[in-house]
Parts: sequence; C-alpha cells; structure tokens
Amino acid sequence: MPAKHIALAVLFAVLVGLGFPAVKIGMTEAPPLFLTAMRFAFSAFPAVFLIRKPNAPLSAILLYGLFIGVMQFGLLNSAIYLGFPSGLSSLVMQMQVFFTISLAFLFLNERPTFIQIVGALIAFSGIVAIGIGRAKLTTSSGAGLVGFLMLLGAALAWGCGNLVAKRLKGVNMFAFTVWTGLVSPLPLLVLSYFIEGGGAWHALEHMKPAFVGSVLYMAFGATLTGFGTLNWLLSRHTAAQVMPFALLIPIVGFLAGVILFDEALHTAEIIGAGLIFLGLSVNVFGNRVRAVFQPSRAQ
Repeated sequence: MPAKHIALAVLFAVLVGLGFPAVKIGMTEAPPLFLTAMRFAFSAFPAVFLIRKPNAPLSAILLYGLFIGVMQFGLLNSAIYLGFPSGLSSLVMQMQVFFTISLAFLFLNERPTFIQIVGALIAFSGIVAIGIGRAKLTTSSGAGLVGFLMLLGAALAWGCGNLVAKRLKGVNMFAFTVWTGLVSPLPLLVLSYFIEGGGAWHALEHMKPAFVGSVLYMAFGATLTGFGTLNWLLSRHTAAQVMPFALLIPIVGFLAGVILFDEALHTAEIIGAGLIFLGLSVNVFGNRVRAVFQPSRAQ
C-alpha cells in the first residue's frame, strides 16, 4: 500500500481503539444497546440529508448495518457492560482479522498462505487460554465465559461486515458508512426496550457530559471517520493487506484501559493475550521474516 494509505490505516486503528474507553464511559449513563443505538443514529443524522445515497445495493446497506451496528457493537458493548475489561475486549475483537481472511477465502477465493494459517492457529490457542480463564471466573457480574463468547460473536460479525464492504467497487465508502447507520438504530432500540427496559431513555432526559461526549466520539470519530476509512481501504486493497493494521487497536485499547480505568489482567488472560498478539504478528510479518532468512537460490 502507498504510504498515504498506510497512514490512513493507522488512523483507523487509533480512532477505533479509543472507541473502547469511550463506550465504557458512556455506559456510566446509559445501558449498552441504547448507547449503541444513539451512536448510529447520530452517525446517520443529519448527514443523510447532506450526503447522497451511495450507489451500493440495498442488500449491502442492510447487511452491513445489521452486522456492524446491531450484531458487532450490540454484543461488544454488552460484554463490556457485563464487566469484561475494555482493554482485553479490544484484543479479543481482533480475531476479526482471521474471520475476515477466512470469509474472504470461502466467498472471494482469497487463499491464505501457510504463514497466515500458522498465525491463525497460534491466535486461536490464545483465545482458548482466555476462554478457560474466563470460564473459571464465578463472579456475579457476568464477565466470565458468556462475555467472552459475546466478544467472539462480535468479532465474527465484524468479519462479515468487512466482507460486505470488500465486495463493493466504485462506491463512495464514506456515504456508504453514513447510510448504513440508518439500519441500526431501530432494531437496537427495540432490543433495548425488551432487554433493558424503557428506563434507558432517561439518558436523553438528563443528558450528562459523559453520555454526550461518548456518543459524539463514537458517532463521528470511531464510526464515520474510523470505519469510513476502513471501508475505503477495503474497497481498494485486499483484506490481508488492510486488516492486520488492526493490530494497533488493542495496543490503544490496553493503554487507555490501564490509564483511565486501572484495569488489571489475570494470568490466563495475559498468556492468551500474548498468544493472540503473537499469532497476529506472525500473520503480518511472517512472510517478510521468512524471506530474510531464506537463502537465495542460485539461478
């Protein structure tokens, strides 16, 4: 990728990484599904009145809105609300890199290399380690295995959304990101009403800085700018080129979690996090390292 596109990929990772602490701050004033609905409502309005509808199929707009808005962020925010650390959540979510590559193989015939397969196996061993550690937690907060499985579901939904965006060619991806925001609020508000109760609307009646700041950052910083940039890059480069930059997301998430919330990790989670990061690193840098140490063949 050109240097300018690499800089955009780094920007995407930083903006999305800062979204994890923003979610946790916002949930001090509103429950997760309602907060997520507000995120996408403000990412769509009033922008849809200023930006023309993209020339993308309606099915793509609907699918992306459901995968990313409802499923990914609904599950992710709920897991954090149940007590799963925001920093650790940002790391587990990076399994979307391998979900994206796997889906691209199944539906777009993009074959993973041997190095990518090795990296995936290492990362999955880290996921297993975290899952075992979380299963042993018996706290009443619900931050154990259930929260962990919710994060895996969110990562899979992110991968599905990436596949939808990747299949689009010649589409204004910023407009696509804006208009897909129309899909998410209504389903999320319905789910919020039945799961979280009508009291969730109190956050609008007594808006506080934490709620307003969280929603505005998630809508304009993480969603429109962060995911808009990601969708633009995916429409121009392969998933294997773009998605590994998501390695930076957990670094930002971890640092923000430690600095803002004094989050701590258990031994199994530290080991699992190390394995996931190692697997992702093998995926990104493995072929380059192999090329350096592989002796050149005389012609």
